[in-house]
Amino acid sequence: MVCKQVVQRALELPTHDVPLLAVIGRLTPQKRFDLVLEVLSELVVLDVQIAAVSGTGDHWLERKFSKRSHIIRTRLG
Repeated sequence: MVCKQVVQRALELPTHDVPLLAVIGRLTPQKRFDLVLEVLSELVVLDVQIAAVSGTGDHWLERKFSKRSHIIRTRLG
């Protein structure tokens, strides 16, 4: 639980006791982050938080994740 709270704080997510889904890797279609974006609207209606931790990647995917994180701030970090 402590590690989860550290991730939530680092990503400025509320420290609620809800499941935290994490995807880690470069933001590229090769790593299937494009599929994560496709189902993101379905995931955020669930009582979960989503942490996308990435290295360098495709700029268009970085922009889309960044834009969506501002829209759904309490769910995506």
